[in-house]
Amino acid sequence: MDEYVWFDQFGRRVEGPTESAYKVPPVICSAAESGVHKDVFNRLKFEYPSLQHIKNHSTQKTHGVMVINLPGVFSHQDPREIMYKLVIDARDFPRHKPQAFVFFPEDDEIEHCNIYRAKSFSVWPNKLLAAICDGITGEIWESMQGDEIFLFASWLHQVHQVLNNPNPDDTARGV
Repeated sequence: MDEYVWFDQFGRRVEGPTESAYKVPPVICSAAESGVHKDVFNRLKFEYPSLQHIKNHSTQKTHGVMVINLPGVFSHQDPREIMYKLVIDARDFPRHKPQAFVFFPEDDEIEHCNIYRAKSFSVWPNKLLAAICDGITGEIWESMQGDEIFLFASWLHQVHQVLNNPNPDDTARGV
C-alpha cells in the first residue's frame, strides 16, 4: 500500500503520481484536510453573520465545530418563525458532509418533523442534541463537485431550506 497521498498543484487529491503532483504522508493529509478552512469560514460569515467557531475544535488552519443561528418554522403545521441555534460538526469535512444538530430549542419543544429526537453525539457528549435530517445521503455528497466554499455553502443552504420547508413525507420524528 502506498504510504503517501498525492495532490495536484491546486491541492486536489489525485490517484497516484502525475506531472506536477506532490505527495503528502497520510497522517499529515488527514490532519490538514479536516474541518472548514478559516478562509472559507470567513467568507461564509458575510452571508451567515451568526456563524461562530468552537475554539477547542479549531486548528491553526481549520474549524471543526461551529455554532450558528438559523431561522426556520415551528412545524409543518405551524408556520410561525423560530430561531434554531445549531451545532455544526464539520470535523471530517470535506471528505464527509457536515452534520447539523439543534442546540436550542430543547428537544421537548421541537415539533419540526425533519429533526430527530435528541441523543448523545461525540461532537458534544455531555449535551443531548437533536440531529437534522438534511436529505443529503452519502452518495449524493460524494457526487457533489466544487471547491470547499461551494460544498459547505450548499450544505448550509440545504439545512436552512429544511428548517423552513418541513417535509412530512420524510419524517425524522413523529409529531
